[in-house]
Amino acid sequence: MSQRCGELFSIQNEVLLYDVTSTYFEGQAQANPLAQRGYSRDHRPDCNSNITDWSEEQLWKAYIQLTQAEAAFRIQKDQLHVRPIWHQRPDRVQAHILVCFLAFVLWKTLELWQQRAGLGNSPRTVLEELVRIQSHDVVLPTASHGDIRLRCVAQPDDAQAVLLERLGIVLPKRMRMTDVDLSAVALSA
Repeated sequence: MSQRCGELFSIQNEVLLYDVTSTYFEGQAQANPLAQRGYSRDHRPDCNSNITDWSEEQLWKAYIQLTQAEAAFRIQKDQLHVRPIWHQRPDRVQAHILVCFLAFVLWKTLELWQQRAGLGNSPRTVLEELVRIQSHDVVLPTASHGDIRLRCVAQPDDAQAVLLERLGIVLPKRMRMTDVDLSAVALSA
């Protein structure tokens, strides 16, 4: 997964970590072996050090990594809704965790794209802006060749166009009926 993310999004990373230790289930989940009682850290005061042989630099680096991990968990809880888990079957629980993990990877990738483009680090803002760009499929049934599907993408407004350009995202060109040679296809009535 780490290597593929690097290939797809030009991200340099060594490992991807995903912490689900504070994830909880809703309900009894008695038939689910993945749902076990454990230590709850939700109301524990900060101590996440008993390490006495690290330098100040090593402790500071570990602290920064901890704050990044905590920020990641806040994103998982608040934006991606990793918990509570309502599923009872183990395979569905694992699928839920996997989907949330993949969503988090995409979230962090968008955040890195934003930072590189000088657009801050709020993926929610970018998503709220880009979600307004709509696309629709026009489906034309034919008598002999199945359906013809044309994807029509709305033109982004000026702010969206600037955002897309800064992120290096190119939308597909809008397709028009004249772009497709329909002369050889008999449309069904």
